[in-house]
Amino acid sequence: MRAKLDRTVTELVKCQLEDGYLGTYAEKDRWTEWDVWAHKYNLIGLISYMRYTGNMEPLSCCRRMGDLLCRTFGDASGKRDIIKAGEHVGLAPTSVLEPMVLLYRLTGEPRYRDFCKYILRAWEQPNGPKVISTLLTAKRVDKVGNGKAYEMLSCLNGALEYYRTIGDRQILQACLNAWQDIVDHRLYITGAASYKEVSMTITIFRM
Repeated sequence: MRAKLDRTVTELVKCQLEDGYLGTYAEKDRWTEWDVWAHKYNLIGLISYMRYTGNMEPLSCCRRMGDLLCRTFGDASGKRDIIKAGEHVGLAPTSVLEPMVLLYRLTGEPRYRDFCKYILRAWEQPNGPKVISTLLTAKRVDKVGNGKAYEMLSCLNGALEYYRTIGDRQILQACLNAWQDIVDHRLYITGAASYKEVSMTITIFRM
C-alpha cells in the first residue's frame, strides 16, 4: 500500500504546472466549474499523505497550489470572486477552506490564514451561501446556499478545522447547530441524511 501511495503522489506532483495549477481545465476555462474543488482534494490527499508517512516532499507542491489560490481569489481589487468559481452558490469552491486551514497549520504562513478568513467573508457576501449566519439564525441546513448536502458538509469540515486552528466560538456554534438539525430532522430510514444530495425537510417522508 505504501508503495502505491508513493507512486501515486510522485505522478500527481509531476502534473503540476509552473504557476502551481494542478487541475484539469485549459487555461482559458480555469476557475469556471470544478477546478477549485479539484485543488481541494489534491491538497487534502497530499497533506494526508505527508501526515501519515512523514515524507514531506509534496509540501512544495501544496505551497504552490496554496499560493496560486491566494493570488487568484480575494476581495482585493483585481482578484476573482471565489463564489463565482464553482457550483452550488459557491459551496463547492469555498470548501477549499478545509485544506487551506491544514496548510496554514502545517506551514504557519499568514497568507494561508488570511485566505481562510477571506472564504468566511465570501460566505456572507450578497451572492454567497451564508453558511455561518444562516446556521446561527435559522439553524437549518436546508436554508444554507441551495441546500446541497455534500458540498455543505465539506464546508462545515473546513469551518471546524478553522475553529480548531484559529478559535472562533461562533463558527463552532454554527456547526453544532447544523449537527443538531441533521440529527433531529434529516436522518432517513435509508441511512442517508439527504435526498438526491439535497438537505430537504423530513416532512415529505412522513406524509
